[in-house]
Amino acid sequence: NKILDAHKKRGVYRSELSNWQGAIEDFTTMLEIEPRAFVAYKFRGITYFNTDQYSKAKSDFTKYLESDTTDIETY
Repeated sequence: NKILDAHKKRGVYRSELSNWQGAIEDFTTMLEIEPRAFVAYKFRGITYFNTDQYSKAKSDFTKYLESDTTDIETY
């Protein structure tokens, strides 16, 4: 899905620029378009963590890890 991919790329780019709110919006939009885009939970979790929103980060990381138990780095 090109739209999903565009939100992912823009979200990552916004994260690199420390535009945390914009990144959260892009990753959330990814999940609205495709609820099974589990990587969006990981990226959004990292963004929440960077903005000291630890409970939201934990929730997103948990959802991501339920889909990919092999990602040792996220654990």
